[in-house]
Amino acid sequence: EWNKHDEKLLQAVQKGEVDKINSILSSKKSVSPTKQDPHGHTWSLSTVHYSVMGGSVDCVRLLLDNGAPVYLQDEDGRPALFLAAQMNHVPITKQLIEGGANINTRDSKQKTALILASEYGNDEVVQFLISRGADVTFTDRKGML
Repeated sequence: EWNKHDEKLLQAVQKGEVDKINSILSSKKSVSPTKQDPHGHTWSLSTVHYSVMGGSVDCVRLLLDNGAPVYLQDEDGRPALFLAAQMNHVPITKQLIEGGANINTRDSKQKTALILASEYGNDEVVQFLISRGADVTFTDRKGML
């Protein structure tokens, strides 16, 4: 069940406050980086999604080290890796893959992180994903790579 400590964690993640996140996660309070929102909706953004949006690789690492799963998806079936690819965050993309993110996961439109990075013209992420084994033969529902 969502509590005030979960709310504090979410706020710290949204602000990218690594020291505060560490303090909250280190406390003996009932808090979990695995929850997605105060209403229990599984289609919301996870703490990892928010940390990717903030652009902090340290925040992402801290959450993953404390058990936040990399596989949680938003309402479009997109894990945090998709946000990192879309936003051209190579270090965060690397951190998520090293943390266990499936490089070839597909969303509800059959897109992969590679397809999304390509659509946004994020060549650095495209090259990185290919170097890590992203399947270059996958296409989305429209047959686009």
